[in-house]
Amino acid sequence: SPFLDKTIFNFQFTPQPNEGAKYPKHQNKICYGNNLTNTKKLDNLNLQWLIKAYKNTANNANFFNNFFTKLAGTKKLQHQIE
Repeated sequence: SPFLDKTIFNFQFTPQPNEGAKYPKHQNKICYGNNLTNTKKLDNLNLQWLIKAYKNTANNANFFNNFFTKLAGTKKLQHQIE
């Protein structure tokens, strides 16, 4: 996300259209995050990266959107993270 603190999230990238995202939300903007390329595959749900991003974003009010709620099924997960 372009809203993450680059002193905490030192991986930077610029989203470009690809097979999985034809129109990335932050296309052509420098974004920051964690590089998960070498992270071991998980066999359970782990929200540590999402919670870390939420706690360190410059724009908490716009962190969650309708798509997140759709994926989660309700706003309960959002409220627990907040």
